Amino acid sequence: MTTHVNTKEKAHKLFELIEYYEVCNRAEGKSPKTISWYSANLKSFRNYVKSRHLPDSLDTIDTKLLREYVLYLMKRTRYNGHPYTPAKTELLSSATIHGHVRTLRAFFNWLVVEGLAQNTPAKDLKSPKVSRKVVSTLSDEEIGAILNTFIISPSDARNQTLFMILLDTGLRISELVNLKMDDVHMDEGYLKVMGKGKKERIVPIGNNAQRALQRYLFRFTPKPNNPVTNNVFLSTSSQPLTENSMKLMFT
Repeated sequence: MTTHVNTKEKAHKLFELIEYYEVCNRAEGKSPKTISWYSANLKSFRNYVKSRHLPDSLDTIDTKLLREYVLYLMKRTRYNGHPYTPAKTELLSSATIHGHVRTLRAFFNWLVVEGLAQNTPAKDLKSPKVSRKVVSTLSDEEIGAILNTFIISPSDARNQTLFMILLDTGLRISELVNLKMDDVHMDEGYLKVMGKGKKERIVPIGNNAQRALQRYLFRFTPKPNNPVTNNVFLSTSSQPLTENSMKLMFT
């Protein structure tokens, strides 16, 4: 199936439509991470089209080309062409390829809804099955060994609290670093969390994690540099903790 451009409008370049799609996603209030993910996937597809020396136009794109792109992704190694990270030897995961296919479906469906295309070539596009891996869990001995690495200092008290809340609740790192003081309900034993899609939910917290959090809040929380900062977890420089800095703690 070939994408037919609405002839009532001028023929847009693919890069123009990708930029417009990003603007619409921002206007709809999608999260910056989601917008960045869509944009990166669509940029990858456009680079593939350019590598085939095809015109930068919707008229170029049909279901056959999209399937060939999926085959290309199945043979591509991780970080191939990344400007900063060296390429790896392992291939892209099936989950990553599935994400690219989801992006293409969403993009071409959006073109139809916006009246910029009459049909979508991604309608019959299938992605490879996502392999499901069994998640290995920490043993009691491993948990104890990790907890024993923390000494009593402000940063260690914070890291121990982060670890225990993650272990107890299964929160996402993004949810934990964005936790605000108003979200902590110690007496009731729960945290109020803003998750994906800006959906709020109540997350119970166990006694051990509560005690660690209480100790951190009352004894070790640094004073924020910015008076309006309301984040629970701060860095040693009194700035809100970031996802990247937290990932570095546990890798």
